[in-house]
Amino acid sequence: MKYWLLTLMMWAGSLCAWSQGEPADSVVSDSTAKDGGGDGSGIYISMLTCSPGTEPYTLFGHTAIHMRNKQLKGFDFVFNYGLFDYNSKNFVYRFVKGETDYELGAEPTDFFMSRYVDEGHTVWEQELNLTAEEKQMLFALIVWNSRPENKMYRYNFLYDNCTTRARDALQRAMQEGVRVAYPQNNEQVTQRDIIHRYTAQSPWVELGIDLVLGCEVDRPLSQRDKMFVPERFHNLVKDATIEYPDGEVKPLVKKETVYDPTVPLPQTSGLPATPMQVMWSVLALSAVLSIVDWRRKTVSLWWDVLLVGTQGVAGLLVAFLFFGSEHPAVGTNWLIVLLNPLVFVLIVSWFMKRKRLMKWLEYVNLAGIVFTLLLFVLPLQQLPLALLPVVLSLLVRSVVRLTRK
Repeated sequence: MKYWLLTLMMWAGSLCAWSQGEPADSVVSDSTAKDGGGDGSGIYISMLTCSPGTEPYTLFGHTAIHMRNKQLKGFDFVFNYGLFDYNSKNFVYRFVKGETDYELGAEPTDFFMSRYVDEGHTVWEQELNLTAEEKQMLFALIVWNSRPENKMYRYNFLYDNCTTRARDALQRAMQEGVRVAYPQNNEQVTQRDIIHRYTAQSPWVELGIDLVLGCEVDRPLSQRDKMFVPERFHNLVKDATIEYPDGEVKPLVKKETVYDPTVPLPQTSGLPATPMQVMWSVLALSAVLSIVDWRRKTVSLWWDVLLVGTQGVAGLLVAFLFFGSEHPAVGTNWLIVLLNPLVFVLIVSWFMKRKRLMKWLEYVNLAGIVFTLLLFVLPLQQLPLALLPVVLSLLVRSVVRLTRK
C-alpha cells in the first residue's frame, strides 16, 4: 500500500514535466533553460554520498538521489539504487553466481538521513545546478525507472551499481549535445587499487576479494570507470561542469552541505590475527615439519592433507566463480592454476598404491605452485602478499613428498 501511494505521488509529479500532454523537453523556454533562475519547477535535486562503514557491506559507502517537489505536498524522498531482497529465493546462491537483482527504491528523506547519520556515517549533499527542464527530465526519468516493470537491474559491483546508476541517470536527463564533464587527471590507478583503499582496515575481507578477482581489475582505468565508488564519484561531481553546445559552461554543483554523524562509527572487533600473521605461521610450521620429515625420512601426511585440502576448498570457490559466475573479473583469475578442486585427486593418490600416478599429479601440482610464485613478479595479476607464505608452504611440502615417496 505504501508503495502505491508513493507511486501515485510520483506519477502526479511527473505530470509537471509535461504541459498539456507535451514532452518534458518543450516545457521550458530557451531563455530560462540555462540560467535556472525563477524556473518555477519547484523541484530540488541533489546527490547524496554516505561515507564508508566498518561492516563488509558498508566498506565502500553509498550513493543516492534526493528529490523534493514543492508542488506536491510531502514529496521529499531519497531514491536509492542499492536495494535488494535478502529473503528472495536462493539469494545466497544467486549472489555468489553474480545473478543478484537490485532495484530502485524510495524512502522519506528524514528516514534515510537519520539512518546513516545516527549510525556514524557522514553524509554529503550536493545540490545540482540544473535548469528547470533538466530537473523535470531527471524527475520524469526517475519516476519511469521506479515503476515495477523498470526498477530491477542486474547488479554489477564494478560497472553497474548505485553510484554508476546515479551518474548515468544524470547524463540521460541532459538534452542532446549537453554533457556533464568531470575533471580529468593522469592518475594511473586500477580497480584493485581503489578497492584496497576501502578494505585496508579489513584485511580478511581484502584477502577474500583478492583471491577471487582476476587480472581484469589490474588494468589502468579510464576516468569514467573510476567512478564505481561513491566517495570518488562525489569528489569528481564537486568539480564537474555542464557543457552546452553553444559553448556555455557552468558548475554542476550549486551548493554542498555536510551532515556530520551524531555518534562515532561503531568499530568491529574482527579476527584476533591478520592474514599475514596466520599465513607466516603456516609457513613456519611447514618448515619445521619438513625438517623433521627430512631427518626421519618420513612424511607428515596429516599436515599435507590439511594444507592441500584447504587449497582444494579454496579452489572449489575460485573454480565455481571462474566457470559459472556472472560477477565481473572472476573469470580472468590466474589463481585458477593453483586453486582448483583437482588437488583432491592428488590427495586421494597418496593413499593409493599407484606410485606413477601420484608422481605425475605431484609434478602437475608443483608446476602450478611454481607458476603462482612467478605471478608475484610477473605483470599478469597482482596477488595478495599474504598468499606468498602459503604458496611457499605448498612448495616445501611438495618437494618433501617427491623426495620421500
